[in-house]
Amino acid sequence: MKLRVILCCALVLVPSFAHAKTATTIWRAKPPFHIVPAATGAGYSPSDIRNAYGIPGSYSGVATKIAIVDAYVPNQIKHDLDVFSSAFKLPAMASGCSVTTGPHPCLQVVGGSNSIIDAGWATEADLDVEWAHAIAPQADIVVVSATSDSLNDLMAAVDKATVLSPNVVSLSWGGNEFSGETALASHFNNPTITYVASSGDSGTGTSFPAVIPSVLSVGGTSLHVSGRTITEVAWKGSGGGISKYFAKPTYQNGFVIGTKRAVPDVSYNADPATGYRVYSSKQGWIEVGGTSAGAPQWAALIAGISSQNRSRAVSNLYFKVSLFRDIISGKNGSCAQFCVARDGFDTVTGLGSPKASLISTLF
Repeated sequence: MKLRVILCCALVLVPSFAHAKTATTIWRAKPPFHIVPAATGAGYSPSDIRNAYGIPGSYSGVATKIAIVDAYVPNQIKHDLDVFSSAFKLPAMASGCSVTTGPHPCLQVVGGSNSIIDAGWATEADLDVEWAHAIAPQADIVVVSATSDSLNDLMAAVDKATVLSPNVVSLSWGGNEFSGETALASHFNNPTITYVASSGDSGTGTSFPAVIPSVLSVGGTSLHVSGRTITEVAWKGSGGGISKYFAKPTYQNGFVIGTKRAVPDVSYNADPATGYRVYSSKQGWIEVGGTSAGAPQWAALIAGISSQNRSRAVSNLYFKVSLFRDIISGKNGSCAQFCVARDGFDTVTGLGSPKASLISTLF
């Protein structure tokens, strides 16, 4: 049976603490999702998305490296990617390889033990790897598996990903902001790497680490393609709003009123009703939605961009607004201001979705 999997909260960290200093030991990551029957062949294919966003056929991500941070990465991740790649005629990725010495493209899994089987994280890992490969089929991918779903272990995995010197790090998880979170921003400040995080799937509201100024926060849209007609509106589940603790970065001057960081920065298709085909050993072919899908695909787009100073990746986007499809309709809440998509930057879809045919001019 084909299944539709809705990643409803992009892996939400659930806080149950009273003081910031205990947050890193008490938070646990939870991957809530819903499964409903889906029609055969439901969900967008890689060619559907490449055509919808204008990703050039020549764009491959060759000679670049994408790091993906997840927890409990399953043993069958390579098998699932092989099935996905074969179905959509994507290049096979080498097994038993090193992303440093080749062969290329190469898939490598490093990090914590995967003795714990978690269906939610397994689905997330399949989504992240398969769709990063779909957008940048020649890029190397290293999956860093956190030892557990605690915030401490996820931060350790981010550090491990950074040491591996990728071009970009994809983070399809997040959680409620908390006092003291600014002290963790240093995990995401390597000047040669772009960090990309999903903004969340619960509608109006902010999440960590997407609120960190050095992290590219990806919100969600509903993408509809009919022949050559493409329409895109804000998705009601797209996370977004104003950070409680992070100050407004200078690159948001002129875009954001007030003194705090606003998210998301950009957007991508995330509506489960317009989801993506994913292969899972446990569930077969499924359809997946959520801002979890946007983070690895934006990461794949950025991976191949030539830039000597990737620390400016987020800020540079704000000086290239003409390269985005401005999302001007839809909302992610019931408020009158901060949850409505509108002309220009907004806290539902950010600057908009990519006009990927121009992506090489972003930096």
